[in-house]
Amino acid sequence: MWSSSFGEHCIIATCAARGTPQGHNCHRLRRGSVGRKRMCAAARELLKVHRQTLDGLRELDGRMTGQWVGANMGQTASAGLGIASAVLLFTVPPLGAAFGVG
Repeated sequence: MWSSSFGEHCIIATCAARGTPQGHNCHRLRRGSVGRKRMCAAARELLKVHRQTLDGLRELDGRMTGQWVGANMGQTASAGLGIASAVLLFTVPPLGAAFGVG
C-alpha cells in the first residue's frame, strides 16, 4: 500500500497536470481519495461477510445432503408401492389391497 505522502504527491501532480492552482480544486481530489479508501475498506468487509456466508451454506449443504437422500428414498419407495398396489388391485385383489394398506 502506498504511503499517504505518496498519495499527496499524486494529488499534487494531478492538480499540476490539470493546470489547477494547488489550493483551488485539489481538496476535491483529497476527499475523493479518502472516499475511495473508505469504499475499499467497506468492500473488503463485505467480501469477508460473503465468504463467511458461503462457508456456512456449504456446511449446511453437507449436513442436509444425508437427510435429503433419506427422504428421497422414502418417497420413491412409497410411490413404487402405490403403483404396485394399483396394478395388483386389478390382477390379484387381495395382494393389491395389502400393498395399498402397507
